[in-house]
Amino acid sequence: MGPLSEYIGCKIDVDDIKSRIKIAQPVLVQIFVDEYELDGHKPTTPAEPGKILVKCEARHELSAKLKKIYRSGIGKLLYLMRWSRPDVLNSVRELSKFMINPGPAHLIAMYQVMNYIVASRDKGLVLAPKQNEHDNQLEVMDMSDSNYATDPDNRKSVSGFAYFNNSAAV
Repeated sequence: MGPLSEYIGCKIDVDDIKSRIKIAQPVLVQIFVDEYELDGHKPTTPAEPGKILVKCEARHELSAKLKKIYRSGIGKLLYLMRWSRPDVLNSVRELSKFMINPGPAHLIAMYQVMNYIVASRDKGLVLAPKQNEHDNQLEVMDMSDSNYATDPDNRKSVSGFAYFNNSAAV
């Protein structure tokens, strides 16, 4: 059947020389440009640092048309985050909590994530384990990030973590 170059909407680039695989979704990134009214600014982070999104009061909810745009955008961001852009995971997770009653602040935050993705469209998920033919040691590394009780609605701590085996995410 030939080499694998596409799978579930992902473009897969295999570099045998560097022993790495890069997974990206350029078509979905282009959909953000075509379907959403992005302002073209190029943020350096997927979310505004220090900004905490809270529930929207009923009187400030988006119109039915804007709610549909918000839900569609979050669905696409969830798909992108899952398969090729784990760097936006926390931002998209936060935005997905407000699917029922999004407000203007949530829509602005969604557009920021989309602008960030469009501005960094060359990024993707790169799987490149370390290989040393003279060293058979196993290298295990983990990373974590947390913010203690900053969610004003439920006062829960938000944590994220990742485990790596020879520099490959597990």
